[in-house]
Amino acid sequence: MAKVTKKIEILSLKTVREKLAYLLLYNSSSLNENKISLLVNKISVSREAVSREISKMQIDGVIRKKDNYIEILDKEGLESYLG
Repeated sequence: MAKVTKKIEILSLKTVREKLAYLLLYNSSSLNENKISLLVNKISVSREAVSREISKMQIDGVIRKKDNYIEILDKEGLESYLG
């Protein structure tokens, strides 16, 4: 039941940025869970759209992409994407 609720919460968010920020903040407890391919599957958005948003977030300085993983650098910055 909790998985369904989380999926509904993620899908109810409007933008790729919001969905990605939510997942990074509330669904990932370790760097291994921030693997890009796993994030793409969880938010049901194309890999290209996720890659574009990751690039923008890196420019903003809130995350860093290393190989195929994402590291959170600024948690408050990510939270600001959620409104």
